[in-house]
Amino acid sequence: MNPVEPVIDVSGWAPDDEEPLGARDKFWIRESTDPEATWWLFKRPRATGLPELGADLWAEVLASRIAELLPLPAAEARFALWQGRPGVISKRVGDGLVHGNELLSSHNPGYRTAQVGPVPGYDLDAIAVALDGYASSEPGLSAFEAFTGYLTFDALVGNTDRHHENWAVLTGSQSLAPTYDHGASLGFNATAARRVDPAAFAERGSARHFPGDPRLSDLAHQALGRVDDSVRALWLKRVSALDGGMIRDAISVVPGGWMSDGARTFVEDFITANQRRLTP
Repeated sequence: MNPVEPVIDVSGWAPDDEEPLGARDKFWIRESTDPEATWWLFKRPRATGLPELGADLWAEVLASRIAELLPLPAAEARFALWQGRPGVISKRVGDGLVHGNELLSSHNPGYRTAQVGPVPGYDLDAIAVALDGYASSEPGLSAFEAFTGYLTFDALVGNTDRHHENWAVLTGSQSLAPTYDHGASLGFNATAARRVDPAAFAERGSARHFPGDPRLSDLAHQALGRVDDSVRALWLKRVSALDGGMIRDAISVVPGGWMSDGARTFVEDFITANQRRLTP
């Protein structure tokens, strides 16, 4: 069993001078005012709408741990306190980020960059074109081949929020940025009644920002069908390599009081059900 994650008190960290503290549910901070200090995004939990307060916090941290196990480049997420209030900090994935909506609009001048929810023109074809010519941190893989891995990861952890600002490229390295923002994962919004059947809840997970609201596993398989067999085999092999002990160890790092016992059992079964759906 892995040691329990420490909860980092970031109350004394330096905030971004341009961030209106208290006006939003998230803001940038760093451990010191040193220009070389790393920026982290502090996120408060959703105040309403979840059956278990703080479920989006453990979902964010656990998803980043599952990404490490695959492995998949992802933003590091840690449990944190800001002036006594719980949250998570997510490490900035790099400078010079160009988000998906900006990339897509460069190929489609009519693309609705500011639209929330499903956007006309947001599909695998358009994303493949937008990522053409970009590299990835995975040796030998193109950006779209790596992005296919992100969609496979989404299907594994039940991330329903891969909208056009939840992925990006880095202008400096001309490569796909690590995946980030995974709070809408791992059945974080499942009620007690839904937690009775994790497999059924997992099956309902959809890629709600993509055309037709496809199941997460269906979208992943669509993307995997667009890449070489060797790339498809790479991602599915990594998913298959996760065993129950690894998943339980990842869940065990959540400190007591931050996640209920019912949620822990549910998440383990939820991931296992998604794993079977991806690699029957």
